[in-house]
Amino acid sequence: ISGLSTPMDRSSARESGSRHMPSPIRWTPINGKACICLRSPRFGNGYGCYGFAAKLSDTVFGTEKPYRTHTSFDQIKVGDHIRIGNSHSVVVLTKENNFVTVVEGNYNSSVHWDRKITSSSLASSGFKIYTRY
Repeated sequence: ISGLSTPMDRSSARESGSRHMPSPIRWTPINGKACICLRSPRFGNGYGCYGFAAKLSDTVFGTEKPYRTHTSFDQIKVGDHIRIGNSHSVVVLTKENNFVTVVEGNYNSSVHWDRKITSSSLASSGFKIYTRY
């Protein structure tokens, strides 16, 4: 899937990530110290959920593909990295009219697949989209 330039489907996202990061795999800081740091050429150093989202984005789109940011729920696409309230990061698996289904690291101390987040929840928390489309 590396170097993907067309919209990906949910099965591609799940296959790419779940092979290497099945649920539940422990993915959390220990005693307040980040135990997992991933380096992304585009996203920089990432710990916890941010590192997970950056790694999955690099795995799916390749490390050379740049990103742009926006804050429009209507423009969200499968594979986008959402930063919620500047405190949590997720990757979009599916998008419907009023919610997204995501995969995330460091949710209940593990990788978690298929959580649904509504557009109103994102709006109330504040969010930024990192897209590579």
